[in-house]
Amino acid sequence: MCAAIDATGIAIKNGVAHVIGAGGGAGTAIVDASCERGISELVISETNGNRAKSVKTFLAQFWPNVIV
Repeated sequence: MCAAIDATGIAIKNGVAHVIGAGGGAGTAIVDASCERGISELVISETNGNRAKSVKTFLAQFWPNVIV
């Protein structure tokens, strides 16, 4: 996933991203890769309440410095 982000040529370090469908498998992978590349803030859109809670818990556990 990080290679795909890098291939865009867009620097996301210290940036803000909006991930739609963030609680699914692909969305969570995008969230994780974005955090790995230094994103500082994430806006998460997820219509499934349980998935939204799950991805927020994941972020708090593994990426506590990222603003959600």
